Amino acid sequence: MAAVICNATADDIRGEVEFSINARAKTTKAGTPFALELEYNIAPGWHIGPQTSKVTIPTELEWTLPEGVKLVKVEWPELNYFGNPPGFQGKVILHAKLQAAKDLKPGAKLTIGVRSSWQVCKGICKLGEATKLVKVTVAK
Repeated sequence: MAAVICNATADDIRGEVEFSINARAKTTKAGTPFALELEYNIAPGWHIGPQTSKVTIPTELEWTLPEGVKLVKVEWPELNYFGNPPGFQGKVILHAKLQAAKDLKPGAKLTIGVRSSWQVCKGICKLGEATKLVKVTVAK
């Protein structure tokens, strides 16, 4: 696992939603894709909205990528909460595929940031957000 730097938010402290990011491998080769997992741990009874929604504030991701790294895609799981409105509950894992440029120098440290914002509901709704960083090294 890569080193993960966490910035606690009010939601981390209250415990409705914990957001984290993990590298599937702590190194990558220049010119190859690599994967990250984004995880939401949502407290029992609470749920967050999907990434697109007409009735709630959607769960959003804002990426901060170093030069030479491109986001290819983010795979969201199927909804697992079917109340009104539908969304996600429990443990939810997103799979992100990124691409490292061919000209990245071996030994380079890549710091990737993700800011997520969401609406979490359980009878009442609250806004939450967290920013997380993960480091991946370009292999020699």
